[in-house]
Amino acid sequence: MHKTAITLAFILFAVSSLFSQQRLTQQEVDTKTFALYNAAKWDELITQGEAAIENNIDFFFLRMRIGIAYYSREDYMSAIPHFEKALELSSTDITAKEYLYYSYLFSGREGDVLALIYDMPKKLKKKLGVQSKFIYGAYAEGGYTANSDYDRQKSAINKNLPVNYNQQSLTKDGSYISLNLMHQLGRDVKIFHGYNNISVNKSEQLTGLFQGMMNFDTKAVQDEYYLNVNINLGSGWNLAPAFHLLRVKFKNIYLEYDNIANPPGPIFTETSSTINNYVYFLSLAKSAGHFRFGLKNSFSNLNGGKQIQNTAEIIFYPFGNLNLYTVTDATVFSSKGAMGKYKSFGIVDQKIGWKTFDYLWMEAGYTFGQIYNFNESDAYIVFNNINKYSDRISFNLISPVSSSIELSLRYQYYNEEIPTLLYSNADQYTTIFTKNNNHKIIGGIKWTF
Repeated sequence: MHKTAITLAFILFAVSSLFSQQRLTQQEVDTKTFALYNAAKWDELITQGEAAIENNIDFFFLRMRIGIAYYSREDYMSAIPHFEKALELSSTDITAKEYLYYSYLFSGREGDVLALIYDMPKKLKKKLGVQSKFIYGAYAEGGYTANSDYDRQKSAINKNLPVNYNQQSLTKDGSYISLNLMHQLGRDVKIFHGYNNISVNKSEQLTGLFQGMMNFDTKAVQDEYYLNVNINLGSGWNLAPAFHLLRVKFKNIYLEYDNIANPPGPIFTETSSTINNYVYFLSLAKSAGHFRFGLKNSFSNLNGGKQIQNTAEIIFYPFGNLNLYTVTDATVFSSKGAMGKYKSFGIVDQKIGWKTFDYLWMEAGYTFGQIYNFNESDAYIVFNNINKYSDRISFNLISPVSSSIELSLRYQYYNEEIPTLLYSNADQYTTIFTKNNNHKIIGGIKWTF
């Protein structure tokens, strides 16, 4: 009995000492982190501050000091949760809101920036020079695509002269323009939408055994409307449904084979057609620390078939800022023709971006897999091309020349698979494929009001 009483007394003393130590530890943390903050010893401050939080010691000034320490190291993404927590503990603190605003801004989290501006007091909005606006920005881009193998491929058809004739469709060049507006609806909804126009010049080339070479210039013109609604769900979550409508007008050559004529041969008729394609898209993304994770799904009806895309995206920022990042998109692509079954294959797009100078970022990327009836960039870019693209390499330059103007210049190289049909008669032919080198350059400007 005596031993039991001693044991209980010891336990009560230990528990009492623990609580006493907890109170003392919180005071010590406040004193030590304040001294480290004044001495700008950011690494030590972060270490001690994070350890205190793990031991359930948490208060407003501790969060602010840790957040400012990360911010001073330009690790804005690690600073964000501390400033967010500081605002939970003191929702009206102006300094915490200002630091959080710049942390969001320097982390590329535009939706969170807009939501924070919406709730800011007028005094802080005036200091930062920001306002909530129904139209808060505009984006425009335009470009040109050229097939550098056009002349070579155009003359190469004679080397494969069949029994009767052969046929190939060559892409010559194309132009592109896009005009878009950005809107803010309330606190958590932003809208990006606009008009795109694509014009592609092609050549339908046929060589007959008796008729010789015949060239028919054709053209496809595509008018598009794109709509993306980004919903900020809070805590780094974003939901984004999108819709892309493509109205394609094109000229083509309709071919018939006349066996009665002397000599027998093909008869060609020029036709015009208009088709409507669409893409429905939905994404869910989460920003967490130095990562951003996304799941994307789309359904489309391009070129008379149906396509389903499921994409997993991972963006990694090693330093907690935009100075260096990698973007990995892994897609399972399934498609079927009008009468066929779905066939699936994989596409992986890998990109790396880095800050080169104070006002210049560079990006380089490569796409593994064939691009055909495919969409990317949240269905903003749609490849409803007839021929398949492969070996795509991209280089981008991005320059925020001011707080409101961002310029971009993008270059892409890819192979286009050109089919040539070799006819022995009207019903029998073989197909050979050759790759043409294509070069695309696009310039863009983003203006934030």
